[in-house]
Amino acid sequence: MQNCLANAEQSWYPAEVYELGSNWLQKNHEREFTICTLLVIYNSINGSDRYTDLDTKFDNHAWEYEKLPNPLKNAILNAYTAANI
Repeated sequence: MQNCLANAEQSWYPAEVYELGSNWLQKNHEREFTICTLLVIYNSINGSDRYTDLDTKFDNHAWEYEKLPNPLKNAILNAYTAANI
């Protein structure tokens, strides 16, 4: 990851925010979960994320994707299809 932000108490990478957001579907935050998931998939496809295994991610979160409204679920499934998953 690039562009570490740091202060005297902590350091973090902006990508961590959406990586974490893609790991837990919270009630009334379906859009945020979807956007975070799409960013993770996009970064895996374009090579800036070399650590996420999209096959495993899909297997671990398929049950959550099923809970999403169809437009959000379809966006995620289409992104996985574009990534050959």
